[in-house]
Amino acid sequence: MMVVARFARLMGLVFLISASTAQAAPDFSDQVVPFERISQLLWRFMPEVVPEFQRAYGFRNAPDGSAVLLGKSGREVYWMDVRSKVNSLRTSRFSEFSLRDRAGSEVFGIRVKNIGVDLAPIPIDKLRKGELPVFPTQGVRFTEVTSFAMEYLQTRIRIAVSGQRVGTPGPDAMEVWCSVGSDDIPFLHYREWQTEHSRQFVYDVLAKWNGMGTRGRIEARKIQTPDMLVGTEEFRINGREVGMNEFQTVLNASVISMAEDFRGSLDSFLRYFALTLQ
Repeated sequence: MMVVARFARLMGLVFLISASTAQAAPDFSDQVVPFERISQLLWRFMPEVVPEFQRAYGFRNAPDGSAVLLGKSGREVYWMDVRSKVNSLRTSRFSEFSLRDRAGSEVFGIRVKNIGVDLAPIPIDKLRKGELPVFPTQGVRFTEVTSFAMEYLQTRIRIAVSGQRVGTPGPDAMEVWCSVGSDDIPFLHYREWQTEHSRQFVYDVLAKWNGMGTRGRIEARKIQTPDMLVGTEEFRINGREVGMNEFQTVLNASVISMAEDFRGSLDSFLRYFALTLQ
């Protein structure tokens, strides 16, 4: 349970998941947080922080995409490996951002596999900045698997996204599984559906988290027909209809709290590296 709890606190990829945007109509009010809003919030961490980190501690590129992080004394401390490749049919893409110590052991890594159509490799300069393709935007049907590892915290997170789109840019249906450890123990399950005039999502929190107990379900639905200026929103907690205030309280105590703890763990990761590179 401790492993599940720790790994739930480190949700990502969230996750880890995204600089890309998946807009769906009708959209929810600002207080309601579907999956893509968490993804947009968290994933900006990599492209915002990685270049600054590289400038502060020295950075030397190699033509193959690898690079060396230099300590203040100028000695080589860590190696960065980045790559992105697609298959001959352009239906599968693998992208990687990895940091290894002098002994060759990985201390931090993110790997993303995309399944779609007309996929292209991510340019090396973008990968070096941490701009990985962590939210699918291409293809009527799509699959994505993101694995995230921080070895010094003994943490591994896997985020699997699948779904289909009826058009551009929003998803018609989407499913996300967040799991942790070598056994892929799930801690969060997200599902979303969209019709022409409605949008609905469900978070199933599968690990103990604050007021949610051992398991909890958070649901939101919005209906907006052409004759409605704003539309109506409905909320449920564990199947019980609730008002906006209770919905927000539970959402903040579970899913949002996970996201904030994940961001805090990434900050701890940077502090760890900053001390190591002195």
